[in-house]
Amino acid sequence: MTTSRLSYCDVDGEFTLSLESLHSAESVWGTADEVAAASPVRAPVPGAPGWVNRTYAGVLLPTDCADALAKPAPYLQIQATNDQEETWRDGALQKRMATVLTTAADRLTGKLGCSGPAAATPPGTAPSVLEREELDPARACGIEGFAPLKPSAVAGFSQAATGGDFRLWSCAIGAGDDDSDNLVHFTVTQEPALVERHGSDDKDRSALLTCAGRPTLVQVGHFHGLKEKPARDDLRPDADLLTGLADAVAGQAGCERE
Repeated sequence: MTTSRLSYCDVDGEFTLSLESLHSAESVWGTADEVAAASPVRAPVPGAPGWVNRTYAGVLLPTDCADALAKPAPYLQIQATNDQEETWRDGALQKRMATVLTTAADRLTGKLGCSGPAAATPPGTAPSVLEREELDPARACGIEGFAPLKPSAVAGFSQAATGGDFRLWSCAIGAGDDDSDNLVHFTVTQEPALVERHGSDDKDRSALLTCAGRPTLVQVGHFHGLKEKPARDDLRPDADLLTGLADAVAGQAGCERE
């Protein structure tokens, strides 16, 4: 099969690898939902603009690959094709998916002659796929001083937040300990392609910072279909959520607001 027609292949009976185009994602969170399948418990792929979760991983390809692939906003996506519960729990599945994905992206972009991901080196450590944990109202999502709940909110909220730096950071807050109870999500992004794509998104839910000379996009959004959940009333207004997160990130990372 020629490169121009490559769209799908099987990898050792473990995974399927497909070449896709990004469509109407309206935020960094929405882009991650499309590239790596909807999941609040994803983690960033080390060194590349992409994410990995329990069964999927995806990485955006450079924009200058679009013409060669005849696909706008191209990305590669990998999916585990069988039950591998224990291997995602110990991190082996995430490392394997990220390795196969970044290797395939590197080879494809090399063959096409377009630049590869920021660093297409297979990860040396497994990306940690998140487990839910209890939310600390004064240090939500692991960020000191970030308090998205109203003072009157009752206990019982949980979070799933990535650790590490703010290259591709995200957090989902829910009213219980189940993903279906998620109410609001937050992202902080320093990947240039994503900052460029989403930097002009809804200004009521986006803020742009400069952190150590790097443009840093902060976004807030709600999960669809949850407007009637009573627990949503325990959240601060959207403007306060955005300001609170941007200020907390700026304080932790030494950023300036634009």
